[in-house]
Amino acid sequence: MKLFKVLALAVMAVLMTTGCATKVQFTSEPEGAVIRYRGAGRAAYRWKMASKRTPADVEVYYGKITAYAVWTDKDGKHVYSEPKDVSLSNWRDVETVHFNKATDARK
Repeated sequence: MKLFKVLALAVMAVLMTTGCATKVQFTSEPEGAVIRYRGAGRAAYRWKMASKRTPADVEVYYGKITAYAVWTDKDGKHVYSEPKDVSLSNWRDVETVHFNKATDARK
């Protein structure tokens, strides 16, 4: 009986330490935006860069993320999009997040 309890605790520990990742595909119009994201819900979650340029695929271990895009104009000025909150699910294979410079950029 004691062996069963030890095995049950070991299985629970393994299950709690392994998380399920959701693949998030970031795209933008025009292509080439830098995507920044972080887990939503806690101030302690750090901002991460998805990739140098879009399109980018990232595996995320959060249930919900906040993301935004940054485009660099020819003169070196940065154009930021409004942040988007995206709820993720482990039941979907890929979650697609699209940013459009014409409609999503901050005015």
